[in-house]
Amino acid sequence: MAPVCVPGPILTEVPGLDEATCRDLGIEPYEPTLAELVEAGRRIGSLSFADRLVWLVARNRAWTCVTNEKPLRRLCDTQGINTLWALNLMLPLVECGELEVTRAAEVAGDIHHNNPLYITAAIVTRFAERCRDLSRAR
Repeated sequence: MAPVCVPGPILTEVPGLDEATCRDLGIEPYEPTLAELVEAGRRIGSLSFADRLVWLVARNRAWTCVTNEKPLRRLCDTQGINTLWALNLMLPLVECGELEVTRAAEVAGDIHHNNPLYITAAIVTRFAERCRDLSRAR
């Protein structure tokens, strides 16, 4: 599996997540270039600065963009940038037995609790079903 990289300015948006915690979790902080920061400062539709920065970094490095933001996904899709729903990062871990189905579902439930508008109960239910299917297929 490829490393998960997060632009440094995005880390400031997540309470309790700093570079040391990222490294402990296997997440690699990435410092964008000055040119990327400047370009991200230019408005693109309704995208936030953070979304524009994630898009630029993914575009410039041919990385997969991991997001639950629909406008960001649409922009990436129009430009041929691979995208992945954030919950789906756990699926390969479930599939190979490194993450228990119950723990993956618990994490998804916690994400729903913190972001119920975008990560709905229905999304969590579908995710848990996919996890169970992958686990049974092992």
